[in-house]
Amino acid sequence: MKTEFKGVFPAMLTPFKDGGDTIDLDAIPSYCDFLIEREVDGLFVGGTTGEGLLMSPEERQSLAECVVKHVQGRVKVIFHSGALTTRAAIALTQFACDAGADAAAVVAPFFYSYDDMALRSHFEAIANATPGFPLYVYSLPQCANNHIRPSLLADLFAIGNFVGVKASNPDFTEIESYLRISAGKDVFVGNDEFDLPALKSGASGIVSGNASAFPEPFVKLYRAVQTGMPDIASRQQEIISELAKLMGYGCYPARYKRVLELRGVRGGDVRKPHRALTPPDESALKDSLARLELEFDVFSSQPK
Repeated sequence: MKTEFKGVFPAMLTPFKDGGDTIDLDAIPSYCDFLIEREVDGLFVGGTTGEGLLMSPEERQSLAECVVKHVQGRVKVIFHSGALTTRAAIALTQFACDAGADAAAVVAPFFYSYDDMALRSHFEAIANATPGFPLYVYSLPQCANNHIRPSLLADLFAIGNFVGVKASNPDFTEIESYLRISAGKDVFVGNDEFDLPALKSGASGIVSGNASAFPEPFVKLYRAVQTGMPDIASRQQEIISELAKLMGYGCYPARYKRVLELRGVRGGDVRKPHRALTPPDESALKDSLARLELEFDVFSSQPK
């Protein structure tokens, strides 16, 4: 199964209201437009940055419906449907297919440790329940507590509707191993420290939490690699690495949401146990953003 999934896919934030108790569905359309207007290639919905695993299945479904309905095919939509149990992951993946998402990404089941046989059975059951629907393996071993080894990924790639992997691995050598066995499958890099080397090694694109609030440097990086402008690409990777450091490597969704607010987009609350920013947190964030904007012109649509 060949796909047209290429480029920059921000891992969308989920705006909450009522202190984090309710999804603010009214805020999602303008947020989608904000990202699409900055020429992203797709949207990754309900993942780690989107606090997807803190939501009920019904909330995740309503989020997917809202995004798909508003986007109306302007960009690709990948819905994260990973869950703690195989049954729950199947139900969410089937919903994503029925709701009109273009694909689903399934993180390895988490908390408990499983061997390759159990993981293979889990992913295969999801694929068998959604024949013909494009699926991505979502590799995040540092959070899932389960490791998608290259040999296991190769087995999953042999299943017809597994079309690629979102690789957020902390070890670039493993991402390189994924690329070597991809053979026409998509490899999206999900660790921003490795965006440029992964793209140069043949990755299909980037799925990034940092791009949820700062899409511009990611789009510029991807376009620079595609058009053979190495100096611009290196500069954008430098910016992205600085942003990743500033934003706490994805550990603080409240920082991203505050950046969106500063950019005129409703970011909303975080869901507990994530915490809101303190006044000193916010002051430090604004100071750092001002410095980065002065030095790098982070929010410009044109390379500096």
